[in-house]
Amino acid sequence: MIPTSPSPVITVVIPTFNRAASVGSAIESVLGQAVSSVEVIVVDDGSTDNTLSSVRQLSDDRVRVEAIAHSGRGKARNRGVELASAPWVTFLDSDDRAKEGWLSCLVAGLSTGSMLASCGAHFLYEDGTTKDVLPRPQGPAFGMVEAQFLAGTFAVHKEIFQSVGGYLPGLEFGENTELGMRLGTKIASLGGRFTADERTLLDVQATHREYDAVRLYQSGMLTLGQPGNLLAKDSALHASYLAITGVAASRMGRGHDARRLLRQAWAVQPTNWRHPMRVLRTWAPVSSWR
Repeated sequence: MIPTSPSPVITVVIPTFNRAASVGSAIESVLGQAVSSVEVIVVDDGSTDNTLSSVRQLSDDRVRVEAIAHSGRGKARNRGVELASAPWVTFLDSDDRAKEGWLSCLVAGLSTGSMLASCGAHFLYEDGTTKDVLPRPQGPAFGMVEAQFLAGTFAVHKEIFQSVGGYLPGLEFGENTELGMRLGTKIASLGGRFTADERTLLDVQATHREYDAVRLYQSGMLTLGQPGNLLAKDSALHASYLAITGVAASRMGRGHDARRLLRQAWAVQPTNWRHPMRVLRTWAPVSSWR
């Protein structure tokens, strides 16, 4: 049963940067949920348009606004959790919309005693294509939880989120995946339960990103360099991260780093023939990767 209380049972953290045209719709999609005992914390990440002023015009006392210097999504989300007064937290990007039943699903899952609740999302791309992303078994690097780790598709106890350190600052690629590994591993170590609902209760405004070798390389190195290296628990996932980072290094012209990373990927997953082929390609001109 969903608890009723004058105090919020769940905090929705919405980071935003120059999203004056969409952040209001994202907030309204939360306030219109059947769960009224909700707190919305909007963290403006140094917007240079009128995003901050438009949010401050909202009259609903369930909405709180925090302005910070531009620091990236990870730090903005972490700041929102620091300010949260509810025991449970979830996230929503400022250009997405929660569908009917979204918050009820997440709160109901946590109300059963689970430490993590998850649902699916419906991706809408600019070219009109769509894709449904559902919770799934995440493997040994994630403590074997069944979940989906994208903003808006999971809710967790605030205490657990903070105990693993929250989002990794500076990570611009795979930040939800990296957090998911630490959250899942922590929950597994506590013997905690999780719930997963395959309904797509979130509309995500998605874009097909252009390949950015620098972003992929920097984020890959940051993830691979984390203490404990949870990726090592899953050879296929570990090799994939090494390969993605290695290919990015090669496209940047960092041949030595590329060969080192791709050789590591080959050592971790020796049966995948693509790894030695990628090592050979590092000796070719950078343009050959495009």
